[in-house]
Amino acid sequence: MNNKIILSIALSLVMSSFAVVQAEDSADTAAKATEAATTPAKADKAADKASTADTPDAKAVQDMMLSDSKKQDAKDAAAQDTATQESSAQGNATQEAATPEAPAQASDSTVKSAAPALGEVDFSGVSSLRGENAIDSEAQVTDSKQLPADRAPIMRNYFQQPPLIPHRIREYRITTNNNKCLSCHSWKNAAKARATKISQTHFADRDGNAHSTVAARRYFCTQCHVPQVDAKPLVENEFKPVDDLK
Repeated sequence: MNNKIILSIALSLVMSSFAVVQAEDSADTAAKATEAATTPAKADKAADKASTADTPDAKAVQDMMLSDSKKQDAKDAAAQDTATQESSAQGNATQEAATPEAPAQASDSTVKSAAPALGEVDFSGVSSLRGENAIDSEAQVTDSKQLPADRAPIMRNYFQQPPLIPHRIREYRITTNNNKCLSCHSWKNAAKARATKISQTHFADRDGNAHSTVAARRYFCTQCHVPQVDAKPLVENEFKPVDDLK
């Protein structure tokens, strides 16, 4: 019985010693693995540090390049200025040799203006729309000319003349949506309104293409057709109509 107990105690001591040895071996193995893993990293850091020490600063390189560029620009500018001065001196020498000596310039007192002085201009017979009234007096109001409500067509004075409007059009409105003139002068309403119908040329566009409606360039009638009153001409007019139109 005692022998079994002693044997059991001895076996337990051996197992404990074996476990301690195995734990120490595992710790040594882990330490070696860690050291092996960190060694390349340390080597890389050392190499980077050595490379950084050997490589010049980027800002220093940039400043060096900028300085060299400025020096080269200064040299180019100096060479260009020298070439320009030499070319200008050569051109001036050539021009002086080719240009004859100019005569002495006349003095200002001998130079006379071709235009007459303002006091020498004859303004007799010339009047403004205000008439002969002084500027500080009221001008006489001219008589207002009244357009008839309707009358016979007005005779034309020359070929291709846009017909004059023989009635007043103060109340007429021409917009993009409505044209009062077409209510009487369109081909559809001309016979009923007993009005002159618009010409066939008003249906052709600027390219000569004929349409069934009035062309846009002929839609605003009053850009060519205007009414006329029996007013005295502002200036003498000796114009005579073409005989074939009488």
